[in-house]
Amino acid sequence: MYLSVRQFSSQKPCRQLSQELLNKFEEYIVYQKTPKKLKTMIYRPTNSQQLIAADLIDSTGKPLAPQTYKGPPRQNDLVKLINQCESYDEFLKVRQLIFDVTRNSKKKPSVLTSKPLTPFLIKAAQLNRLPHSLTTLWTLPTEWYSQFDPSIASTVVMLEYLKVAERGTTDQHLDHASLDKRLQKSEKILRDKFQDAIAEQVQQDPLTNLLKLSCHIKAEEINNFNSVVQLEPYLELHLAKGAAIKLPDVSRFALKSVAQGSKFKIYAQYKYDYCKIQIVNASLNNLQAHISNPAIAEIIHKLTPFLDTMETIGESIGYSNLLVEFENTMQFPKHIPPPSSE
Repeated sequence: MYLSVRQFSSQKPCRQLSQELLNKFEEYIVYQKTPKKLKTMIYRPTNSQQLIAADLIDSTGKPLAPQTYKGPPRQNDLVKLINQCESYDEFLKVRQLIFDVTRNSKKKPSVLTSKPLTPFLIKAAQLNRLPHSLTTLWTLPTEWYSQFDPSIASTVVMLEYLKVAERGTTDQHLDHASLDKRLQKSEKILRDKFQDAIAEQVQQDPLTNLLKLSCHIKAEEINNFNSVVQLEPYLELHLAKGAAIKLPDVSRFALKSVAQGSKFKIYAQYKYDYCKIQIVNASLNNLQAHISNPAIAEIIHKLTPFLDTMETIGESIGYSNLLVEFENTMQFPKHIPPPSSE
């Protein structure tokens, strides 16, 4: 008798998560955990009779039966599961799947890239669990970061902006030096995880830098622009890097002759970039009322065509403003001020 390393979930099924998708991930993880010699017996049809004759059992005491390997799950499968999460328990279930995939995959399947990790971070913030998702991101094996791109960094900074906006004056660390340390801490972890070339891209990424600047501008707005002079070093640094921003030309998708399906697809592809650019645009326009700097106007000019086109596409397919939705649904741990000494 043989006790395999196959593990079957004993947890109660999650009500909102697709059991079909969960099964797809669990079957893949089981396949990856199965010893190589046993794998050929279970998953190779020509060995089915040999497996049955061997009378082997798994760790639950059930007879091992021939199986069909359907390949790794897709990125969209993980995105769908993430979007289905409506509770912390469901979120933990998906989080564990991510860990299981990375721990048991000898080769890096394409399921885990920046594409599903962005909605993963956003969903965590909507469930007031952003620190948990960041911990997940920081603890993923370093070799997996070769599949990620700088959009992860810009998403982390976007969520920092939304956190600053939600906390408002209750945040006791809105001075620019403290805010910069918070932003630098996340970036340093990402740079340490990425390979050298990508780490440099993260540091120089125009959108990430403009979102950092937006965090500082939001802090100034909350403080009624009383410390604009202290903002200037960050303004100079991030504007210089942000000036290189290049946005995709999606103008043709706004035409009435374009099929709705194509509009849905292009909007879904760029919806998170759209949110980030909306934040940057609003922040820079807000700052223009207090600081005269030609570089600000130049960047706004670069952003406008993309913003206008995405707004038109969104309206044509009946999509609401995703940024407004984020602002209304994000939940962040409340900052608790230190007790008064009086």
